[in-house]
Amino acid sequence: MSKSLDLKDTNIPGQNHQSKVQLFLMSGSLIGINLGLMVFVGMYWLHPSFHAFLAGKPL
Repeated sequence: MSKSLDLKDTNIPGQNHQSKVQLFLMSGSLIGINLGLMVFVGMYWLHPSFHAFLAGKPL
């Protein structure tokens, strides 16, 4: 009564390529967001004019 699954039928040829592209885009966006955040925090701490522009008062 139990049916066996044929794994060859469920493997779509383009699916492996699509998952690699999604992995590349996800990791690239994660690295980009982290680098942008580090640059923003560095500018906020190290440049008084940038800090004054955002906070409204000097360091």
